[in-house]
Amino acid sequence: MSHPDPSAMVSTRPKPSNSNTEKYMLNAPRVRTLIYFLRIQYRKTAISLSLMLLLLNAQATAETVPPQADLLFDLAGPAACELPPASFGAEAFAAVAQSTDPARSRGQLTGAINANLTGLATYGRSAQGGLAVGFQGGYVSDDNRVALLCALMVRVGPPNMPLGESLVVGEAGLASAPDGAFLGVFKIITRDSAGGVASLAKGEVKQGKLMVSQADPAVVSAAKAPPAEYLAGKLVFDGVLLQAGTKVQGKAFRLEATMPIAINAIRRLPQLKRTP
Repeated sequence: MSHPDPSAMVSTRPKPSNSNTEKYMLNAPRVRTLIYFLRIQYRKTAISLSLMLLLLNAQATAETVPPQADLLFDLAGPAACELPPASFGAEAFAAVAQSTDPARSRGQLTGAINANLTGLATYGRSAQGGLAVGFQGGYVSDDNRVALLCALMVRVGPPNMPLGESLVVGEAGLASAPDGAFLGVFKIITRDSAGGVASLAKGEVKQGKLMVSQADPAVVSAAKAPPAEYLAGKLVFDGVLLQAGTKVQGKAFRLEATMPIAINAIRRLPQLKRTP
């Protein structure tokens, strides 16, 4: 598929903040609500966000929650989504994709975009027991640019829940998501003609699954990774691309990814807590 000209797109590079503590409030009716508080701990800095979801009787019908991808990726920082340098072109990426590195995460996009993905996985734990897992998979687009799909999953519910298989939902599924589920967000980015970061596609996660476990010691040893705690995971979810004005607008896709080693690198960890 051909992608739109990135020179007409708005850069996704986060704007610097002038304060150490920021509070974001998303507007939604406060009627029989469930309130999700996201507490992000970065050193001694706390950032609070409230997602207000409307529940009507027992039907768990939620008021539409605005897309959270940009906000969560900005908070999680470059460890959750970072393009290689502008000098790292399609030829260099193709060489990486052909490597047999056992630590390399790999995935596949099918549907609206069809691509084999090569990249890495990261995770983060908060002092309060929260967990976030990130997957970054690159590919060479039809116009010979390196593109990067970034997926970020943030766990919902009480602290220190065990690892294992969990449901992945988008914003529309938060109200009915069980404890231990993950809120999933994603985006696809590339570089524009000036070398800046530009958006290729955004969208909405519908539903999927994430399996998280401790990394296999044999894989860690084969990868010659330094001593540390490593996780591993398998991810699959279905979604819809919502990039206005492009050929993929409104089209469905599926992401499948295998993450042999996830590095503990996400420091500003978004933690979702459900408060009745």
